[in-house]
Amino acid sequence: MAKLHWEIVQLGLPVDEEAVASYRAFNCAVTAWSICDWVWSAAAPDLRERFRVESPNANANGSEPLASLLREQSRELAICQQLANGSKHFILDRHNDDAVSSYRTPSVSFYLSENGESRTVPTHGVLIEDSDRIYSDLGLFSRAHDYWHDFFKRYGFN
Repeated sequence: MAKLHWEIVQLGLPVDEEAVASYRAFNCAVTAWSICDWVWSAAAPDLRERFRVESPNANANGSEPLASLLREQSRELAICQQLANGSKHFILDRHNDDAVSSYRTPSVSFYLSENGESRTVPTHGVLIEDSDRIYSDLGLFSRAHDYWHDFFKRYGFN
């Protein structure tokens, strides 16, 4: 969670290079989705069984029962999986979601000081489309972080 938080903080830093905006978004997606494997590997057998019972794909191998549960419970994590795997592989043969796409866009960060002075800084960001919904990179990954926070409380992780 600390790494995901750090990755999200990086998204808020102005950057005037399109590629860096993409790298930051990719890193967030990979970190947010990789927590699934870390949780599965660290979970005690009774907790893994609980994940299986709650999963829509209980008989799958490896961490897929948990992954299926996460995709069902959090659209944002499903999108993170799509972005992480779509960025790594040329063609996705599993869990491909044609509704999800992303693109870089130039933008401006606006800063207002306590004394009322303002300044603008050119930057770039990544927008993520999910059918008719558009997320900012910061918005999507913050929601994924919030989901994980709630998940850990719900399943008794400290």
